[in-house]
Amino acid sequence: MISDIVLERIGQQILARIQERTLDGIDMDGKRFKAYSTKPFNMPFAPPFITVINKMASLNQAFYFKKNNNLWINIQGGYAALKASAKPNFKNVNLTYTGKMLNALTVTQVGNNRIKIGFIDKNQQDKMQWNIQKGRDPMGISDTELQTILSNYGINQILKSLIALPDGERY
Repeated sequence: MISDIVLERIGQQILARIQERTLDGIDMDGKRFKAYSTKPFNMPFAPPFITVINKMASLNQAFYFKKNNNLWINIQGGYAALKASAKPNFKNVNLTYTGKMLNALTVTQVGNNRIKIGFIDKNQQDKMQWNIQKGRDPMGISDTELQTILSNYGINQILKSLIALPDGERY
């Protein structure tokens, strides 16, 4: 039986590894995330994007229109153009526009030789699910990564039943 304190520490190290790898644009299998779409899309005009969208509109990369008496925007170069305009040094897909989604990932439960990693914020969980559906799944940890973490605690075997991730186990 592993103590809850040790499980919490292991969980925090797993989170750190997932976040570190994600910031590098790499999934748990060591592959780069699928590129952001360049297909034009429409979205409601939203405060987090005002400066970026106005800049894109001035360059004819985005266009305003009304839909159901609300202001919408059409982004010509897809999410890839929006991200590149917002973050000029953007190079790799790393699932961080604001960083909120990745920072919302947390250890939600420990006990009974089990660690549960997930989200408390439903909006951030929904964003993660959307990314997973688009082929950008950072959730999970490889056998090698897990064994490295567990060896810090004198645990010499991989306990595949140890980790529970959002929306079922992909381990």
